[in-house]
Amino acid sequence: MDDHSLRAEFHRAIDAVAPPAPWLFAAVREEMRHQRQEAAPRQRTGGLVTRPAWLLPVVAVLLAVAVVAALLFEARALQPRHSIPVKPPGSGGAGCPAWGANQSGGEGPPAGTMTSTTVGWSAGMLRTTDGGADWLDVSPPAMRADAPSGAGSRPYPPSYADFFLDSDHAWLARPYTSATSCFDHVGVFSTSDGGRSWTESTPVSAAVVADTSLQLLLDFIDPQHGWLVVAGMGRLQPDWFLYSTSNGGRDWTMVAPLPSGMSSFCSIKFISLTTGYIGQCRNTSGPAATLIATRDGGRTWDSITLPEPVGSQFTVDTPVFLDPNHGVVHVIGTVTQGNTMTPVDYLAATFDGGITWQTSPNLPAGFAAAFDFVDAKHIWVLLGDGRGGSDTLYRSADGGSTWTSVASGLPPIYWGTVVFIDAKHGFIIEADQQAGRIGNGPASMLVTTDGGAKWTSVRPRVR
Repeated sequence: MDDHSLRAEFHRAIDAVAPPAPWLFAAVREEMRHQRQEAAPRQRTGGLVTRPAWLLPVVAVLLAVAVVAALLFEARALQPRHSIPVKPPGSGGAGCPAWGANQSGGEGPPAGTMTSTTVGWSAGMLRTTDGGADWLDVSPPAMRADAPSGAGSRPYPPSYADFFLDSDHAWLARPYTSATSCFDHVGVFSTSDGGRSWTESTPVSAAVVADTSLQLLLDFIDPQHGWLVVAGMGRLQPDWFLYSTSNGGRDWTMVAPLPSGMSSFCSIKFISLTTGYIGQCRNTSGPAATLIATRDGGRTWDSITLPEPVGSQFTVDTPVFLDPNHGVVHVIGTVTQGNTMTPVDYLAATFDGGITWQTSPNLPAGFAAAFDFVDAKHIWVLLGDGRGGSDTLYRSADGGSTWTSVASGLPPIYWGTVVFIDAKHGFIIEADQQAGRIGNGPASMLVTTDGGAKWTSVRPRVR
């Protein structure tokens, strides 16, 4: 099976999990990667949940107490649902996801990004200041203050998620448990000085009521304005809620529930205070690839149909926007005609802020492993050959109308990113694939200073 088909099969394997428990994601992905090397991909599956219930009074009480109880009940009924504990299966929290080395947010594999030619971040709140050679854990000590014994030297809470805006500003989110709840509330930590100091938010009520699995997603458009998704998933109806902040993550307000029916492992990306997208979802319903978009800050959401071809299953990646008008999104899927299944892989571009999209013309054939662009004209795409061979980097200097091969024979990446700081300086970052571990930095990095023609290998080290 080629790389293209493998990735599509991997997405179907993840969607087949019921419930789609996020903490299983890294293990499934690592098994797929291991079997990929042996040309024999496999899938895994696996939960149950119970819900707490209020007990009605069964004995008579004094009239005064009854009046007070009635008033309290009425007051609670008038409040929006913000904090309803999710009772774990069994007792003592035995069914709650455990701490460990795996990233449990579910939004994708551990990866990294560079924000300048020397400074960068990697999942697990690691930071480099020397171009990727050395990585330092700058996470706040409070993040691990309640870690259970035996969790390891650098454990991470289940459903951990992080977001990096620039060289100084970063955020991480994690849930907290209680005696009766796997996900009692969420705490968001923020730094504005590259991790030298951290501020923890006021508790964010976890509004999930249906499940024992949780996904957290973070997104910021500037140091003050950001969004947090608190998504409960499982056998019962998923609960997805969107929160926003206007003071850098110190306080959060619930905006609205997110649309029901979305599949697991989505991502969220806002390009302004009003416009945002939900991407990287497994859209298995067909017949066309779609993005879910909001134009009112997340209060309401609508579907946007992306260009042909039509098919039976699609994964629409997270849109990347250079500015409010220019954006690109990667689409991978399968077109089924009778008994024939044909993989599709293309980039769709928008020039009007996501209102309309068109397929990027003349893109060379292959699997688009990663892409990036520094302005509306200069775009880089890393293409695989679909057979596990080497990757080729293509560059467009006219917004995608024409493409030129600038480097071939590059090591193939299965989970990674391409990051260009400017037209000359760029990075290819391969995520650590050892059981999906975070806190270990990127597995490998390539650096270019001439626009991608020549690349130098960097061996990342974590201190």
